[in-house]
Amino acid sequence: MSEEKNKKQEFWSAVLLFVVAGAAVIFLTVRSGAGKAQSGCKASETSPFGQASQSVWVELPNAHQASTAAGFEMEYPAWQSDVYKTEKFRAYTDQVIEVWYVDDQGNEGMRFSKTHSCGAKDIYKINVKYRSMNIVDIAGREVSLYGDGNGILFATFEEGEYSYAIQCISNPQDSSVIEEMTKALK
Repeated sequence: MSEEKNKKQEFWSAVLLFVVAGAAVIFLTVRSGAGKAQSGCKASETSPFGQASQSVWVELPNAHQASTAAGFEMEYPAWQSDVYKTEKFRAYTDQVIEVWYVDDQGNEGMRFSKTHSCGAKDIYKINVKYRSMNIVDIAGREVSLYGDGNGILFATFEEGEYSYAIQCISNPQDSSVIEEMTKALK
């Protein structure tokens, strides 16, 4: 009888081990997909923007490649400057696309950003104290405008699953220019 009891114990131990191993495989399979923007924006506190830990910033040669890396497209306004002439593209894979306008030394004069935001309005945390902050309606969008008393330096808004930012900290813009940019940013 003792041998039969040992065989039953071994059988149930094997079944239990199999169930635990199966649960571990299911957990790891589900967990490996967590954090990707296309899987529903499961936030991860250990990565930038609270998103997928496997994402990285990449600089790219054109808007098409940047949108491919980000996983979505961005329409942005045409912008002309005598100083900030070079257009640069970058993406944070599966999350953010950006277009920068820089001068010959690489100093940024204008930036347009779009992110798959998972319900968060602001793309960037604003760590600068601005002289003015207003929330205005532009084409049905609630837009936060941050200024220095002479112009707008930063604008943010949300539409659908995406958040947007216009950043011109070293190149303040009139509110009418920001309004037109906001309308064109999609």
